[in-house]
Amino acid sequence: MNVLLNIDFCRQGYRLDFVFGDNDYFNNSVLSKAYEIDFMPSTMRGMKLKYYGPTNVACAGSVASYITFTYRTSLALSPNS
Repeated sequence: MNVLLNIDFCRQGYRLDFVFGDNDYFNNSVLSKAYEIDFMPSTMRGMKLKYYGPTNVACAGSVASYITFTYRTSLALSPNS
């Protein structure tokens, strides 16, 4: 989390933008997660006294472009193995 620079909140349903600096894990500078909200769920329509708030009905997120690592190891084998 040391490379996380900012989290922006955008009110369109709602969307969170995670803004990152250069890092060793992925190439993206921004990863987003968007949520669609139903402020009056269909099961609650007409029952205003029992309404408990908005409901998330869908979400979608951006795909991280991960940096691939190549690990090289040198194994010293003993003559008896």
